[in-house]
Amino acid sequence: MLGGNAYSVARGGQAVSANMSELSRETLKLLQSVLEETWSSLRPEEQAQTSKTQIAARILELAASGERDPVRLRNEAMAKVAACPTP
Repeated sequence: MLGGNAYSVARGGQAVSANMSELSRETLKLLQSVLEETWSSLRPEEQAQTSKTQIAARILELAASGERDPVRLRNEAMAKVAACPTP
């Protein structure tokens, strides 16, 4: 999900993109770790109402604004999942 030279995903009608070449290898490892940890911490019903891509997009959105704290990245990504109504 995270890697390569560029990442773009449609989110709420808007494209979220990040130029991966602007992120250091350490930052990419951090973001990947946060994504994997966040996804694995979700209950099956939470995973059913979102996607790993949506969580990655949120993490990238936060990283693009300068956030690097893994706890804040995870909490913000989780908050987005929690805000979605259960089907």
